Amino acid sequence: STQSTWGGNQSQVSSMSRGVVLLLALCLCGAALSKEIVVPWGVIPFLYGGSGPITVHANAGDVITWLWTDAIPGIPHGVRGADEEWCPLVVEQNGYNCSHTFTKIGTYPFFCQEHWFMQGTLIVLPV
Repeated sequence: STQSTWGGNQSQVSSMSRGVVLLLALCLCGAALSKEIVVPWGVIPFLYGGSGPITVHANAGDVITWLWTDAIPGIPHGVRGADEEWCPLVVEQNGYNCSHTFTKIGTYPFFCQEHWFMQGTLIVLPV
C-alpha cells in the first residue's frame, strides 16, 4: 500500500477526508435549518406604533419567539392560532417571552386572546 507522510495509507486518508466533508456538510446544513425569529408583542406598538396586523415569514423548523414589549405592568397577553394556544394568556412584565417551533409548511393566522387588534399571520415556508 502507498504510505503518506503521516504513516496512514491512501484508503485511510480518503476515508478520513470523506468523513470530514460529511461532518462539515452536516454542521453547515444544521445551522441553516433553524433560526429564532423574534416578534415584538404588546399593546403600545400596535396602538401607537402603527404596526397593525403583522406578517412573519419563517422556514419550517424555525423558532418563533413572541417578546412582550409593554412597559406598562399588568397588561395580559397571549398568542393563539386558529386551533391551538401557542403562548398562554399571562400578565407579565416587559421582556417576557414565549416560543413555539413550527415544523409544518403553511399560513397561520394568530392573535392575542385579550386584544383583538393584536394580530398577524405567520407564513412557514419549506427549508
